[in-house]
Amino acid sequence: AGTSSGAFSCASPSNAGGFATLQYDGIDGTMDLDPSGLFSDPENDWTVASGFGLRTVVESDFTTTAEVQVYSGSANDYCSATITIPGGSNFENVNVEYQEFSAIGAGCDFSNVGAFQFIVQVDNDVDVVISQISVVGPIIYNECTCVCPEFTCIIAIDHDDDGFVYYATSDFDDDGFNNPTTDLSTLYSTATYSFSTGNDDDDDDSSSGSPSSGSSSSGDDDDDNGSSSSSSDASALAVTPALF
Repeated sequence: AGTSSGAFSCASPSNAGGFATLQYDGIDGTMDLDPSGLFSDPENDWTVASGFGLRTVVESDFTTTAEVQVYSGSANDYCSATITIPGGSNFENVNVEYQEFSAIGAGCDFSNVGAFQFIVQVDNDVDVVISQISVVGPIIYNECTCVCPEFTCIIAIDHDDDGFVYYATSDFDDDGFNNPTTDLSTLYSTATYSFSTGNDDDDDDSSSGSPSSGSSSSGDDDDDNGSSSSSSDASALAVTPALF
């Protein structure tokens, strides 16, 4: 057993077995347990941010167990829990909540941890690697308020009547403002209004009109041969976007 590259590993040969102990009780250079060795550690309060358990990231080729012991100043008083380490070729998260621990003697105080240790059972060719031990707490969701940028709707005359529409969508660029799009699948609007404009002068490009449901045209019927001429209709589209 030993530590390397930030991980603890232990193993036993075939037809052999025993226990390996991973101990955290401060820097003292000995395996003699110091049940108050972590009292000076600023992170010895395992209840900060509503912490309620321990998480061990561990890998073992065969299923085995480990006893977790937590001390708060007395070697005769501690909390104990046994976790099952699943066998396989991948690292697994193994959680144990504080309420699952049993009190030995007077138990322990998870808000004032002086030492803790893992006693891993390694029987018959078992290889175990522990890469991380951490405190588990609730996930805190902060309410998020999204503010959409202001935008302006315009009426644009489409002279060639190809049906192009400009509207605001849920697509944003890097600075947070809307980009125009012609992908109707992303259209968010409360209504679309269509206008038509009729040209009364063949030689004049200006046009005006009022809201209607279709297009209108004007013709010159003064020609004796009955031919008629009509101005090219131009349509205008406006979109009223909805906030999303």
